Amino acid sequence: MIAPATQETRHRCPHCHNVPECVTLFGRAEAVPEPGDASLCFECGGLSFYGDDGVRRLPTKAECEDARHDARIGKAYAIYLLLRARRLRLN
Repeated sequence: MIAPATQETRHRCPHCHNVPECVTLFGRAEAVPEPGDASLCFECGGLSFYGDDGVRRLPTKAECEDARHDARIGKAYAIYLLLRARRLRLN
């Protein structure tokens, strides 16, 4: 499900500083992130995590390692790569 970005999700990507206009939800009815939730920037492909303050932050080494084995993050990154390739072909 794709939903418009909300006050809780419109935080800048810690990699490229892009502010999202929409978010993709994995198994959630509401687009309200919880601390520790992963976020993949569809502008740069950077992985970040929501901190206790609700702001996206760079991942720790342990989170990067865990993300390598998370099928949902792998699928989201594959979609990002497909969309990026399509966007590059159109430009």
